[in-house]
Amino acid sequence: MPLKLLERLREHACARPDAPAIVEIGAPARVVTLGELQQLVDSFAALVAARVPPGGVVVICLPNRLECTVAFLGTLRAGCTGFLINPHVSDHELDRSVATADADSVVSTPYVNSPAAYTSITRLMHSCDPGRGRDTDSSFAR
Repeated sequence: MPLKLLERLREHACARPDAPAIVEIGAPARVVTLGELQQLVDSFAALVAARVPPGGVVVICLPNRLECTVAFLGTLRAGCTGFLINPHVSDHELDRSVATADADSVVSTPYVNSPAAYTSITRLMHSCDPGRGRDTDSSFAR
């Protein structure tokens, strides 16, 4: 199923690269075209593929925004499993979920429990080593 979704995204992005794919309402509003979405997904997939083994698990703890969509689709494109977690879970619940998922990496904003995460995402991703819990390092840890 994921491959068909990713194949369809690529087909539509090639056929209509300037067509809107995602419209985020907010201040400011953000429109991402199919071509832009395809580029973001491919870039994120390359980052994941370079750091997570094929078939690995990437926990994605991001608000329901463009970044979450890119992280999830990019993780699938890299041949890994995306494990979505609500960004408002407690540290304990996040740690337990990461352990249960046997995650190779975690993608989140620096402060996933902060309401500011919804309006001020300054980096596409923030990652922490599941063995150490949350971290403020902006590198993608394995």
